[in-house]
Amino acid sequence: MSAGLQIYGGGIPHTLAFINGMRLNKDRKVKELISRPGWHVTLQGESVYARPDGIIGASDTSSLIFQPASPSPIYDAYHSRGTKREWQDNIHRPLSNSEIPMFVQSASLSGVLLSRIGLSSFAADINGPSTTGKTTVMQSGVSVVGNAEDTATANGTSCIQGLKTTDNAFEHLAAHGNDGVLAFDETGNSNIKDMTSLLYSVIDGTGKARMKMDTSLRDTMNFNAVIFFSGERSIHTFTKNSFAGHYIRVLDIKAPTEGAIKARSIEEAAQITASVKDASGKYYGEPVKIFIRWLVNQERKNPRFFEELKQRFKKIHEELTSQPMTAQQRRGCQSFAVSILASELACASRIYTRRPAHYAVQIKKVM
Repeated sequence: MSAGLQIYGGGIPHTLAFINGMRLNKDRKVKELISRPGWHVTLQGESVYARPDGIIGASDTSSLIFQPASPSPIYDAYHSRGTKREWQDNIHRPLSNSEIPMFVQSASLSGVLLSRIGLSSFAADINGPSTTGKTTVMQSGVSVVGNAEDTATANGTSCIQGLKTTDNAFEHLAAHGNDGVLAFDETGNSNIKDMTSLLYSVIDGTGKARMKMDTSLRDTMNFNAVIFFSGERSIHTFTKNSFAGHYIRVLDIKAPTEGAIKARSIEEAAQITASVKDASGKYYGEPVKIFIRWLVNQERKNPRFFEELKQRFKKIHEELTSQPMTAQQRRGCQSFAVSILASELACASRIYTRRPAHYAVQIKKVM
């Protein structure tokens, strides 16, 4: 107390007084806790992005602490290893002529954009026969944001999880990927009892309302993220009733029988698959950190930057929906439009290695 600690009590009015006092008194050293990943506006009015391995965009990172409300081993997966060049050479370039990997990598980056341009969560289910490269494709996308090591060897410290979990645990995992990406492999081994409700959670970005022991309501888990599923069967086949809304927001992407990774021969495709799978546990996370820093810098230079991105998104969406289609199909095109937008920004920030038009063409092939 004698060192200057002040304790505020008395509910909302005193809490607001405390916050305003901290804003006005620049001499006080305040530690601000951020309890979940993603975009936040600090007490100083800065837009920052919180990751378990650091706060991106803050002028004074020493005043910000990431302290999750519900600690989880999966947070250990959201860090970086290797350089941008190593990621490009070992993961991005070998797959740059394959449309599904390019969509998945771009969709992964788009998770950072969703809330900033007014979009909600979406998911993609990559399904098809065994040995078609589904898991490797998902690993390549998730490597953009963190450790994408195969779940068989990662001991729970991968951004890719199994779906042997409960509805409640799924909601917590999805919240851990807020403003980013989370992936689930081998959906055929799921322990989820009500897959229909799970897909609605993905669509709404909101978990179920639950009560505490004293019958008061628990805090509802909210998230805005890109979520990937992968398995031999479409995740829609596990639902009791699959409605049009499911297919719009949980994209059904079929891996071709000849494989999702394009190459000059079967042998070369197998070699690329093995190499990328191994690299996904060695070089990861750096692309999204570069991407976020670039976005923050652009907004500092131009406060209307994200508003302009909204307009660019609308233009891309209009181009994708220029042909006659239903309102539901138009809505489904939003996921592809934001992925194309992310690919353009990835080129501008020098994460991607080819021209924007190349990625737009690849992503459109998946539609």
